[in-house]
Amino acid sequence: MARQLIESMTGPWQPSDYRDTYTDRVNDLIKAKKNNEEFQLADEAPPGTTVMDLSEALRASVEAAKKTAGGKRGARRGTAKQKAGPAEPARKARSRKPAAKKAPDKKAGKRPTRKRAA
Repeated sequence: MARQLIESMTGPWQPSDYRDTYTDRVNDLIKAKKNNEEFQLADEAPPGTTVMDLSEALRASVEAAKKTAGGKRGARRGTAKQKAGPAEPARKARSRKPAAKKAPDKKAGKRPTRKRAA
């Protein structure tokens, strides 16, 4: 599904679709100073937006989805959870050690190869 979304939003790069307004304003300023003309200062940057806590927004979204999905599907899930009792906290999976490597068999009479200087 993610690939399909990415493919639907992917397209060829068209530099003409984008404009460098900063460079345009700098060039206008240079021309104005060169011709001893007055120039207009750039507008102040807009105030920053409020930063949103994404995890809190996700929690609120899940809670809202639970409330609106209280129909047939939500009722079945709720009764199954109630019968099972309280859920145990998830356990961290143990990492397994990789299997030990076997030492290569040494053939009788064969000399080990030497490294040569480059």
